[in-house]
Amino acid sequence: MKDIFKNKKSVLIYTEDINKKGAIDLILNYGYDNGFIKDLRTTSYEIYKREELGSTGIGDGVAIPHAKLNDIEGVVVVFGYFTKGVDFESVDGEKVYFIFLILTEAKNTTLHLKTLSCISKLIKNTEFKDMVKNAKTTEEIHKILNSLWDKVV
Repeated sequence: MKDIFKNKKSVLIYTEDINKKGAIDLILNYGYDNGFIKDLRTTSYEIYKREELGSTGIGDGVAIPHAKLNDIEGVVVVFGYFTKGVDFESVDGEKVYFIFLILTEAKNTTLHLKTLSCISKLIKNTEFKDMVKNAKTTEEIHKILNSLWDKVV
């Protein structure tokens, strides 16, 4: 769990207007293009199947689309910062700026829940959100994620 954000390409910044489907597709394609996702079709299907159950926009500017997959070893997290916000149908009705795409191996429910728990701790830290909003590059956000992730694992 300590190395979730070791790859600098696990972070993206998006600065244009975008809707929920566009944001999900963007982060999925980004994950695929950078080697985090092996099977884009199956991963997309599972992410959208989960969204049909209810939005993963958990409020306070955060969404956590997630799925358990057979072709994932361990856990993969791709983080997206959407500077203009996304109408994600969040529980609080507010826009989402921080999207954590979580993919875990299907057989490891404990790892899936642990990852969700750690991200919950991370986003409760208002310092995290302020630091990301003030960051100018994906490299800066990557450093922020790594420095704060160690405190929540």
